[in-house]
Amino acid sequence: MPSGVFLVIGTPILLVRAMIALRNRRLFRRRLASFGIYFAVAAAVVALVREDRAAARLRANHVIAACEAYRKTHGAYPRALTDLVPHNLPAIPRARDLGIAGDRDFEYFERGRSVLSSLPDSPVLVYIAAVPSGRSFYVFEEKRWVADP
Repeated sequence: MPSGVFLVIGTPILLVRAMIALRNRRLFRRRLASFGIYFAVAAAVVALVREDRAAARLRANHVIAACEAYRKTHGAYPRALTDLVPHNLPAIPRARDLGIAGDRDFEYFERGRSVLSSLPDSPVLVYIAAVPSGRSFYVFEEKRWVADP
């Protein structure tokens, strides 16, 4: 995450640059103001991404609950997320609000092995948890989350 890297590396550099200009009050104030602006923006981006990730996990839990309800009713997990609409979910939610369009959707696979050979051959819910490739997998038969294996 570039904003996290900036917070760790960039803000100390800007702060040191401001301190170097301490003798020149005008330059010091300008550099300190730059530090404050960059720090505030980077911190806001980090907080926004963290909130988006938490919302994605909450939405995923709703989709999982709908899949479990479908299984109780039909005796098997759905073949696709569209099978959940409208009886178990009013609509299929987006996983994430931020990101590229394709990275914001949930994916569902009847067979996890079709996605990754390290996954069990059971239904799996997938979404992008962190860009560029940090995916989260929910394995239905194991009832657990697996980070990108």
